[in-house]
Amino acid sequence: MCPYCFASGYETIKCGFYQVNVGKVKRVQRYYCKECRRKFSTQTGTLTFREHKPHLTPVVGLMLKQGFSQRACARSLEITQATVAKKMLRLTSEYGSLGSIKRFDVLPI
Repeated sequence: MCPYCFASGYETIKCGFYQVNVGKVKRVQRYYCKECRRKFSTQTGTLTFREHKPHLTPVVGLMLKQGFSQRACARSLEITQATVAKKMLRLTSEYGSLGSIKRFDVLPI
């Protein structure tokens, strides 16, 4: 289903993929909508859309919920504090607060 015009599955066709250099998923499927003539991927509309390191989002969220500081989280994951801050902003804008998230393993990656 197209996330832009909500056309049915028969109106969308596979249109290649793009490579991801980090994380578990190495290829992300791309689609083309015949109805609105736009391309989109399987990550369009998810929490990790347009993220360079989507595999770290649940880990960062879990560490912050357990009481780790941003600096400690960045040190242990060997990423910058800016990356942790961006992921925290994205999680809190999506869920309201980190305390309202029950399980981080169900976050879409």
